[in-house]
Amino acid sequence: MSTLFGQVWCAIDMRGALRGREWIGVVAELCLAFTTALTALLHVGVTTLDDALRENLGADTDEIVHIETAAGVSAAEGRLALATLHRSLGEVTRSPVHRRLAVLRMPPRDRLVEVLGVGTALPELQAMSIREGRWFSAQEEREARPVAVVGGGLVDSMYQGVPPRRLRLSRVTLDVIGVVESGAVAPVWMDQAVMVTAGVLKRLALPEGAPPEMLVSVSSDPGITDVHDMWRSLERRYGWFAGRLSTTSSRERLGEASRLSEALQTGAAGLSAVLVAASLAAVVALMLTIARGHARTVGVTRALGASRAHVVAQGFLIGITVGGLGVSSGLVVAAAVAQGIPMMFDVPTIATGALLLVLAKAGTLPLVLAASVSVACFVQLSRRAPAALLA
Repeated sequence: MSTLFGQVWCAIDMRGALRGREWIGVVAELCLAFTTALTALLHVGVTTLDDALRENLGADTDEIVHIETAAGVSAAEGRLALATLHRSLGEVTRSPVHRRLAVLRMPPRDRLVEVLGVGTALPELQAMSIREGRWFSAQEEREARPVAVVGGGLVDSMYQGVPPRRLRLSRVTLDVIGVVESGAVAPVWMDQAVMVTAGVLKRLALPEGAPPEMLVSVSSDPGITDVHDMWRSLERRYGWFAGRLSTTSSRERLGEASRLSEALQTGAAGLSAVLVAASLAAVVALMLTIARGHARTVGVTRALGASRAHVVAQGFLIGITVGGLGVSSGLVVAAAVAQGIPMMFDVPTIATGALLLVLAKAGTLPLVLAASVSVACFVQLSRRAPAALLA
C-alpha cells in the first residue's frame, strides 16, 4: 500500500517550472474549486431564503388573518370598517395597524416618516426581532404613555445605528424604549417606521398615511366567535360594510411562499446544472492532463509487474486526492463566505447543521466525478502495453 501511495504522489507531483499541460491542470483545479464554491453558495442562498420566507410568513405560528382595506376604498372608510370589526371580535388576539405620516426633525434636514399605531399583541402575530430594548407593555398601552419603538432600518439610516433616547413628533416628545426589525415579507413591515400605541397616535393628530390594517389570530375554541362568521354577520347587519375589507390567511401567504420557493428551486436547479457541467469539464481536463502527463509512470509500474487492477486503484486514489483538493478548497471558501456575509449585511444566517448538509451535497458530485473520470482514464492506460506507454 505504501508503494501505491508513493506512485500516486509521483503521479500528481509537478517539480520545477510548470509546462503547458501542467498549467492546464492547475487552471482546471482552480475551476473545480470555484464551481464547487459557487454550487455550495447557491444552495446556501436557496435554503436561507426558503427558511426566511417561511419564518416571516408565520409557518410555525397559529393561523393568522391579515385584514386590509380593500382596493379602491378610502382610508377613512377602511378605518371605520376595521373599528367596527375590532369592536365585534371579543377576546380574539389582534392588533390594529393605523398608519400616519409625520415630519421627523433631523438637522440639517427634516424627514417624512411613517408612524404606526399598533397593539401590544403584534409580536405574537408576525415574525419580528427586538434588536435593542423592549416592546410596549399592556400598562403603557392602557395609559397611552408617550413611548415609541423605532424600526432598525430607520435607526441605521438616520442615526448611524445608535437609537435616539427621545423623538419629537407633532410637538409631542416620545421616549424610545426599543428597536425592532421585521422580515421584508412580513404582513406589517416596520423597519423604516416609528411605532406607538393607539392612544398615543390619537394624541399626535397626524395626517393619514396608507389605509389601516389588522392582524387577527384565529382561535379553534368554539366559545370564541370565528372571524369569518363575524365578518359575514357584519355584512348582513351593515350594508356599507360589504367590500370594505379584504383578508389573507397565513395558509394563503404560505402558499404564495411555497410557489416562490418552487421558483427559486427551479432557478437554482438550472444554474446548478450549468455549474455541474463546468465542474465536469474541469474534472475531465484535469484528469486527462494528469493521465497523459504521467503515462510513463504507469508504463514503469506495469513493466515492474503491477496488475491492471493496481493501475486502476492508483487512478482512483489520484482522482480522490486531486478532486478532493479542489472540492475541499471550494467548500472551505463557501463555508467562510456563508458565515461571513450575515456579519456584514442584514441577511439571515444559515444553521450549522443545514450548512454542513449543503456542503456535503455540493461536494459529493464533483468528488465522485473526479474519481470516476480518473478511473476511466487509468483504465484506458492499463489496457495499453507497457512498451507503448514508455515509447
